[in-house]
Amino acid sequence: MQTQKIGALGAVAGALVSLNALAFSLADVTFWVGSGANEAALVIDWNDGKSPQSLAWGYRWDGAATGLDMLQAVTAADPRFGDVVLTEWSFGWTVDGMGYDLNGNGFSQSDAGDHYKPGWVAPNYWVYWTYDGSDSPYGTGAFASSMVGLSGRTLSDGAWDGLRYDDGAIAPSTPVAASVIPEPGSFGLIVLAAGLVWRRGRRR
Repeated sequence: MQTQKIGALGAVAGALVSLNALAFSLADVTFWVGSGANEAALVIDWNDGKSPQSLAWGYRWDGAATGLDMLQAVTAADPRFGDVVLTEWSFGWTVDGMGYDLNGNGFSQSDAGDHYKPGWVAPNYWVYWTYDGSDSPYGTGAFASSMVGLSGRTLSDGAWDGLRYDDGAIAPSTPVAASVIPEPGSFGLIVLAAGLVWRRGRRR
């Protein structure tokens, strides 16, 4: 019985590993931006308890591209983003604020149903994570905290970039694929697009 019990536990453990390997991959991404032979994923985790708090988009390109290129392309293509603020530091561009219309009625910082996290509110800030591997950071791989800003990150085919608002201790949680078409319909698209704001500040 002892041997059988260990065997059963081993089978369960193996099943859990298998499920983890299928947690989320590039094949699960539905909102793709750009065109080209290379593919990468962007995960944004607002870490605010509002479901889904972590979302994923895909980016395609040819030639050279950076994490900043991917973030700009995604936030420009999805009209649900709002108040996306970037700041340039000596190590490169970082996110200093980002919102997202989660409930489909247009983004507003004051809307309790939307995602919004500002820049640096100690001890939390937008932490940049990266992964380059053959799997995904939600399979056998794992995110690592980036040592450079978005503009200093060169994307590779199959790469993953993550942004999570916290103190830097935890990588972005397993995302839900962002949907291609916002729920409100064509009129909502106009309203949502009007809510998208890009502000750039330079700090040396």
